[in-house]
Amino acid sequence: MHFGMIFREMTQTGRCCCRVEATEACMATIDATARVADTARLGDGVEIGPHCLVGPEVELKDGVRLIAHVSVTGATTIGEATLVYPFASLGTPPQSVPIVANPTSSLSARAASCANW
Repeated sequence: MHFGMIFREMTQTGRCCCRVEATEACMATIDATARVADTARLGDGVEIGPHCLVGPEVELKDGVRLIAHVSVTGATTIGEATLVYPFASLGTPPQSVPIVANPTSSLSARAASCANW
């Protein structure tokens, strides 16, 4: 697994290829529309598809594939050969927060009992 600074180069097919440091080749492929932080760590064979976002504290192990429109942020590590489907958001706070019934809540008794499952 090779880690280091990412240098992006356009290929003839319009896709971006990355290199680690100035001399050692990395077998990762980054689409031209993707955004990858300079400090993100990419393993061999990583594929980052169109419109994906990869944050500065992210580590993608060997063979990870981000299909398209995937956002990976925070201190997140994705294990080897993981396939992440479009519109996934990893490393962010949850969108859903459980409802907690309290005496001043306007929830009905049925909704409050369902929230406590």
